[in-house]
Amino acid sequence: MGVGAPSKTDEETLEKVDVTLPTEFAKAVNNHKISHIALLSSVGADITKKKNWLGTSAGGGLYLHLKGQIEHNLSTMGFKSVGLFRPSTLYGSPNTPGAAATLAPLIEWALPKKYTGIQISDLGAAMFQHTLDCLSKYSDDDDENKRVDILEGDNLFKYIPKKEAASK
Repeated sequence: MGVGAPSKTDEETLEKVDVTLPTEFAKAVNNHKISHIALLSSVGADITKKKNWLGTSAGGGLYLHLKGQIEHNLSTMGFKSVGLFRPSTLYGSPNTPGAAATLAPLIEWALPKKYTGIQISDLGAAMFQHTLDCLSKYSDDDDENKRVDILEGDNLFKYIPKKEAASK
């Protein structure tokens, strides 16, 4: 769930789509004893960020604040496990600006690993693998152990399944 291109929406819509709706969805599934939830967040998510000149753009203060808010909401609802996925540039997404998709690979080598972009299909595979990992470690009657994972950089990339070499 998301607005797709946050820079093309207003603050009220961005908050509704990125915080209010997923919070309500999470409350509903939590009431039905769903034990795990995964969220596509953003690198830099931080509830303490303040609005800045970037407005609603991805990477702007408001955007990162709202991502931090939804992370906080899900993390405190009592799910047995929560996966908070914080990718940087999403390659293969129609919502990634062309300039970002072109420039990011040229500078990633000089940045911390959490700023390394990821193919959208690899992100989906990592989310699936993380969910399987969480579900295999907790039973329905285990209310003691709770787990909130922030997945960025190496902690995210380790969940991408290794691709088999193409046969000749």
